[in-house]
Amino acid sequence: MLRPMPQAHLFGLWFSPWSLKARWALDHHRVPYRWHEYLPLVGAPVLRLRARRWTGRLTVPIFSDDSGTYTDSFDIARRAEAIGDGAKLFPDLEAVRTWNEQAESLSVAGRALTTPRVTADAEARRENVPPAIPAALRGLALPLVDVGEALLSRKYRLRETSAEEAEARMAAVLADARAALATAPYLLGTFSYADVALAMALQFVQPVDGDYVPLGPGSRRAWTNQRLAAEFRDVLEWRDGVFAAHWARRAA
Repeated sequence: MLRPMPQAHLFGLWFSPWSLKARWALDHHRVPYRWHEYLPLVGAPVLRLRARRWTGRLTVPIFSDDSGTYTDSFDIARRAEAIGDGAKLFPDLEAVRTWNEQAESLSVAGRALTTPRVTADAEARRENVPPAIPAALRGLALPLVDVGEALLSRKYRLRETSAEEAEARMAAVLADARAALATAPYLLGTFSYADVALAMALQFVQPVDGDYVPLGPGSRRAWTNQRLAAEFRDVLEWRDGVFAAHWARRAA
């Protein structure tokens, strides 16, 4: 039985696969929470206060409720299962963890390729201005995007991975996914957090339809890896089916 959680809060970025994984799990389990769009740089003090993390690297998503604070998508999803309702997303914890690590490898490599493409695409840069900034000021806020991308590159050491190495890592995960899905509709046979993690990681291959994650044309262009999208079209089609059957995100 779902219990009331009036003080539950989720901090994240509306377009981030990591934040969206957490939202998917919470919504799947019908856990009520208040969404807070994180504004890099200006929002850091509030987030540190909420996370009680005064030094070191600060990342979203962060979920807090009456039991404490959770600072990783995987742990947030586990918390959602513990307090929420609906079908289990963790039928086999270690098997799900293994696929989550695979999805993380794909996402980290994809981020290394996507970040510089966003910076180099004028339209994508404009689309990455935080939505909370009024339209009249969005042009003036473009330098914040550049600062944010520079901080992101430094925080995650994105320039230490070559494009060839990143694409090879992505292809390896996609090949493993193709093999796993050859005989079953889901990675573990039935829908689980393993499918959520991989489906969201595939944003870095080609973004899902805008009805689910509303990226602008510049961002979609920057996030798409044309070669891998063509080679693993079947995996992307599987992803589209997973979204159609299981996406339950509420409006922000």
